[in-house]
Amino acid sequence: MEDPAEQFRDIATDTQVRYLDAVKLHGNRQVASLALGLNKATISESLLCLAKKAARLGHAPGHFEHGGAPGYLMGKVTVQRGPAGAIERVWERQSPDQVQWAETLKASVLAAVGDAKGTLPATIAPVHFDADLLTVIPVGDPHFGLLAWSREVGASFDLKIAERLTFNAVDQLCQMTPASETAMMLNLGDYFHADNSTNRTPRGGNALDVDGRFPLIAQVGFRALVRCVRRLLEKHANVIVRNNSGNHDPHMAAMLSIAMDAMFSDEPRVQVEMTPAACYYYRFGK
Repeated sequence: MEDPAEQFRDIATDTQVRYLDAVKLHGNRQVASLALGLNKATISESLLCLAKKAARLGHAPGHFEHGGAPGYLMGKVTVQRGPAGAIERVWERQSPDQVQWAETLKASVLAAVGDAKGTLPATIAPVHFDADLLTVIPVGDPHFGLLAWSREVGASFDLKIAERLTFNAVDQLCQMTPASETAMMLNLGDYFHADNSTNRTPRGGNALDVDGRFPLIAQVGFRALVRCVRRLLEKHANVIVRNNSGNHDPHMAAMLSIAMDAMFSDEPRVQVEMTPAACYYYRFGK
């Protein structure tokens, strides 16, 4: 039997095409996953993302049998009736299921960084530090992925500039501040300029100018934060990382914490604060 996602092959990524070929060759997703050395959920999640992509492009077969396009929730429904009361037309308004989208993103990130756990070489801990001090480095609105042209807005900004400014600022602060026992890398929000590849703000739907593809922006932003934390480890005995969500990146902020937690899973001197609470409190001393 042909896999339901086979009909979306023309818009599939190279990885999704490889999964479809394996399913076609072996007959079903279970056997295909064994042949590829993958968990069945990996293939299923990837092909579900493909169906959602097709739905966003207006192709959602099975919609009338199941009520909603893959990855969408039913919203307003308008019914037009004829003189005799019979239904003549129905208009349905659907919107992306943000909860399901966030869960899919989380599963994708965990699959992507799962093999990277514990691969970072250990950073030599400092010998001299002051246990009575706490160093807090607040990072406000770095907007990784924002693209600006100096001739239009007065100053240029892109991924390379964002990475350079962020790391250089942390490096300079490391040189200026006392060697406290604990340092906190506090991302105040809007670390990323866009939350997904639609390049629009999640709530208002405002169009955003971005520098490059979504995976590249995520990669550079993640790499920059890893560099900053490793720099702090050179001076401080312990480092706490907290990523708050902003109006530009509510889902990407969660992704960033998940990825950082996986990357530093074997580094006992790094604590990634994972609570999803909107308000975060940290008590130091009395």
